[in-house]
Amino acid sequence: MWCSREAVSNKNSEDKLLIIYMKLNTSEVVGVYMYLLKFKKIIFTICISVFILIGFLYITNDNKNDRILTSGQIAFGVYNNNKIIDSGSYIENKELKHRFELAHNLSLPRKYLILVLIDYKQSKFMVKDSICKGYEVELAEKDSLSVDIKIDIPDHAKELCYLVIKKPNYLQKDSDIHKSHILQEFMTLRYNLSTTEKIFTTESNIKIISEGPVTNIYLSDNNANLKPVITSNEFNEKKLLVGNHTNDLITYAVIGFLDWNQIAFADGDFIKFFEVPPNKKISYKVSIPQTNTDSVLQYMAFPFPYAVSRDNFFSTLGFGTYRMTITDS
Repeated sequence: MWCSREAVSNKNSEDKLLIIYMKLNTSEVVGVYMYLLKFKKIIFTICISVFILIGFLYITNDNKNDRILTSGQIAFGVYNNNKIIDSGSYIENKELKHRFELAHNLSLPRKYLILVLIDYKQSKFMVKDSICKGYEVELAEKDSLSVDIKIDIPDHAKELCYLVIKKPNYLQKDSDIHKSHILQEFMTLRYNLSTTEKIFTTESNIKIISEGPVTNIYLSDNNANLKPVITSNEFNEKKLLVGNHTNDLITYAVIGFLDWNQIAFADGDFIKFFEVPPNKKISYKVSIPQTNTDSVLQYMAFPFPYAVSRDNFFSTLGFGTYRMTITDS
């Protein structure tokens, strides 16, 4: 299904990489990005942290020591003409030729899958002479990848996004929440392709939820009790919850993947735009798709669609539901 490169040791690579994912509290998270969930009381306000998620560490020092990954770190970045392209940057070219680099220092080998989205639609790209819907690579314990990627950008396209999926073929069937957190996280690089405003319609068939915790995006059996659903049978109906921890109205673009192929919602739309009120979440009904074999399902939410900017860190991020294994029994 995917273009691929088997594990090839490149342990002495000294390429300067754009972003480092760091290991924190035994869970791989991206830097430190704290959201606060506020509960109003009569006398005082208690603020508790609900997520430590994606943060970016930009490497700007050319010192060789800054390029060495310590144990548990993952680094990746995109270059053009040997220059790092910061996530959130504006890109003009309609035929993009990027050098994509990925490295890690882990205790075990790991597979990754690189996907490309154009305007939140899964898009094909070129690696060498192959047309790829995704590019899979296996890295050894301390290893790196450097690959040239060519992308033809359609006219009037507004946004480009790289996704890096960890352990794409892993199907979780146990209830290990630590493992679920690791699999839930994916890595993103988002780029602005146009300076003109993109017009889109937000979904109206939603329910606004005030009770219960506010999460970025979640698949649940109900709107209030956010118990992780790691496995499910096909055709079951779930609640797709998208939350907003801030005091401002935020719009998200939401898409879904089944075995890392983008899937449509029940009405045929491949992208849903949800407008989420401050400090609330919205609920949208989704049905678990039919599969012929055990498969992995994940929904992803991208804040500030078509408005990514280096000046708005939150606009460069992406969030995922817990990955769900769909079984036929």
